[in-house]
Amino acid sequence: MEVSLLKGRSFSDRDSSSAPLVVVINEALAREAWRDRDPIGQQIGIYGLNGISWRTVVGMVADTRNGLGIGLVGALGLTRFLSSFLYGIRPTDLTTFVTAVLVLTGAALLACYIPARRGWTPL
Repeated sequence: MEVSLLKGRSFSDRDSSSAPLVVVINEALAREAWRDRDPIGQQIGIYGLNGISWRTVVGMVADTRNGLGIGLVGALGLTRFLSSFLYGIRPTDLTTFVTAVLVLTGAALLACYIPARRGWTPL
């Protein structure tokens, strides 16, 4: 997946296990953690098994959108195949389809948000 680098640099060969720990963040995290300040050079704490690991922000990438639209098109495309497994509902039943999409989207958002919220602490 191609992501646009907005500021700073990306990871390189010099970012080895013996080098200082660095991180590349997205615009949303930069806005939340540092408001109007430049995130490049700032320190961010990442929670791990051994406590907080401090890293230096070396780059910022553009926010990306998820593949919800691609997933919906793929799901609609698979309805003919799935119809042999369904009993009592049509494969394109709007209520079932919308409910499934909302439940799966909510689960995916929570699965991303909860660890991300626990995993950083601005300096």
